[in-house]
Amino acid sequence: MLNPDEKKITFEHLPSFIRHKFKQQKTHLTLQYTPTKNNLNEIIKDTERQVIEDVLRSHKGNITRAAESLGIVRQNLQYRMRKLGIKAQ
Repeated sequence: MLNPDEKKITFEHLPSFIRHKFKQQKTHLTLQYTPTKNNLNEIIKDTERQVIEDVLRSHKGNITRAAESLGIVRQNLQYRMRKLGIKAQ
């Protein structure tokens, strides 16, 4: 749970099943929470976009490896990329 004064979502804020996945992959992830957006859907969308972009960058644009790192199938990652307007690098 975020304290209203906090401006960053840290690793500890993530659900345990996600933390476990990142610990397995030894991935470092820092999410930025933008307090100017008060719409939960927009916050979730922005966070998902940042996570996908960060993971893609860490895998040098390799969608298959990025999807494996996130624990989803490649097609699901491609769908999310299209939905969020993320271009393959």
